[in-house]
Amino acid sequence: MESKNLIKIASFNVHMWSDRDDTFSIERFKKTIEKNLPDILCLQEVVCPFVFPIYDAIDQQQSEECEDALKYLANTFGMEYHFYPSYQSDFGNAILFNKSKLKGEQILYKEVSSKKNDKRSFGVVSFDFNSFTFDVCCTHLDHISEETRLKQLDEIFNSFKENQIFEKYHFFVGDFNSLSLAEDYSLQNWEKIEKVRRKNFWELPKLDVYKRITQKENYIDCWKKIHPEIKDEFTCWAQTRIDYIFASQKVFQTESPFKLLSSYSINSNASDHKLIISEFLVDLK
Repeated sequence: MESKNLIKIASFNVHMWSDRDDTFSIERFKKTIEKNLPDILCLQEVVCPFVFPIYDAIDQQQSEECEDALKYLANTFGMEYHFYPSYQSDFGNAILFNKSKLKGEQILYKEVSSKKNDKRSFGVVSFDFNSFTFDVCCTHLDHISEETRLKQLDEIFNSFKENQIFEKYHFFVGDFNSLSLAEDYSLQNWEKIEKVRRKNFWELPKLDVYKRITQKENYIDCWKKIHPEIKDEFTCWAQTRIDYIFASQKVFQTESPFKLLSSYSINSNASDHKLIISEFLVDLK
């Protein structure tokens, strides 16, 4: 199977370009992405601009040059990018894509309701792949309240309706800060999750966001589609699965050129989240 017919879609919460210990880790991000290079890369918790010093490759001495982290990654992998800041800040989401394989045009960018000190946004890029078009939305929902996340979903889906995105092949990608079904966890791990949340005075696990996306709006969870029986998969430091690549129902219809081949996660010491990837064959006969 030729790689030119494959589309790899990925999501990565980059934790403001730092690891779990808040140590700047751009080179580790680079290595993680390079080993699993996607065609479309959705990032969350992006700080842009985030300027860091360049070091000489031979003597490791700091040069007078500095580079922006997002631009650095994009240039390293021959990608273009769109950055979606929240409330005119330097914090938000980004979509990067392989510019030699895809043409990408930003068609939607909006901020969503959130608490004063917790800013959120989403963006949609329309892609042209050999004259075949599809859309990808990247977002990062509230980390405290399921009620707030549901309100944010309402705003996103209303925008989808206004812009006819529901009618097209599209993917809904990002850090949703909400667990999937309880059946995806062993009883032991589910009880452990509840215990940790009670101890830290966090909201107990709720499933309304996942159900809204997969049951009411009928999106397909790509990981779940490939691994229906696997339990206790996690994508972040808290040992929960909160990062998803959702595909619209249209992607899986009989006449669709998309065929889901694999869906997996990659451990990385660059962030407090895993890199998640779904691979599709696009058969354009």
